[in-house]
Amino acid sequence: MTSFGAGSIEGSLYVWVPRPGTTAAPLSVGRLLAGALASESMRMWQDSAAGSRHRLRDMLLWGQTNSADALCWVASDPDPDNWPVAVWERQGGGWQVHNMGMVEFLLGLLCGTLPACPVSDETLWRAGSARFLNFRDEERSLDAGVDPWTGRRLNRFD
Repeated sequence: MTSFGAGSIEGSLYVWVPRPGTTAAPLSVGRLLAGALASESMRMWQDSAAGSRHRLRDMLLWGQTNSADALCWVASDPDPDNWPVAVWERQGGGWQVHNMGMVEFLLGLLCGTLPACPVSDETLWRAGSARFLNFRDEERSLDAGVDPWTGRRLNRFD
């Protein structure tokens, strides 16, 4: 995170950065908001047994997809190295916990080694490789009128 910062993978999966002591900063890792915690759909689990083992208040949001899937760590263990990834798949029936870290999860998504695509948008599923673009570089490109993913000039309608 120190090297690359916040940004997106192929413009379809967004990764945020931890900013200890900073509240509500854009693109920052944070807890689920009170509205999400109270939402009936957020309390759905693909595996009901996982729902009894994990608490929503322990979810630490580190990213999202274009399909509004939430990507979290289950931050219930004092050691962050032991935090599994939890995905709230908006179109897939709720939360699914993956007993692996963030990097292994992202590699599993790209390589297709997970049992099934863990997110609603299959853009990155079995893609093999993908580009990461820091959000500042993406903004600079857009401000210059260039699509950061294709390099083509954007059509601007005045």
